Amino acid sequence: MFADAEQCYRHALAIAKDTANVAAEGKALTDLAQTLAWYRPSEALTVADRAREVNQEIRNQVELVKVHAAVAVAATLTYQYDRATTEIEHGLLLTQECGYPGGQIWCWAARAFLAVARSDDAGYGDAVARVEAISDELGGNRFWADIVAWWTDQVSTAGPAQWIDGEDSARSRWKDVTPGA
Repeated sequence: MFADAEQCYRHALAIAKDTANVAAEGKALTDLAQTLAWYRPSEALTVADRAREVNQEIRNQVELVKVHAAVAVAATLTYQYDRATTEIEHGLLLTQECGYPGGQIWCWAARAFLAVARSDDAGYGDAVARVEAISDELGGNRFWADIVAWWTDQVSTAGPAQWIDGEDSARSRWKDVTPGA
């Protein structure tokens, strides 16, 4: 449902700009970059540059972690694997520096995605285990455990998430973004 999400985030961005709310602009840009990363990665990279700029300006490290993860996904889909690796590492480091453990899940999901693209079974297995462990530990974002498992037709052990239009539809959408799908 990326197009629907994009429309919502573009609306949020317009409101943020109209009200001169820089923090809301940074959040909307980050959300937009994260959404575009999955289906229009080249555009996501452009949006991510602006998201990074705004969030650095206001020192919003939480949103910067998410920007790193979005860029990693977009870089993976544009075959920039070294860039994706660098973004993931920067995002993980930033989660430690700023004390945002929840941000690890975004970075480890991006790492799982990169591992699928690279046919790195060991890296994928490690990333999936990390996503599930983080989800269990923090008690949230369980949907990522499902998503990363679906990329290779596995089943998550983290417990089912609740999907807006059902698990089968969600699985199909997320399977479609898998490199080589």
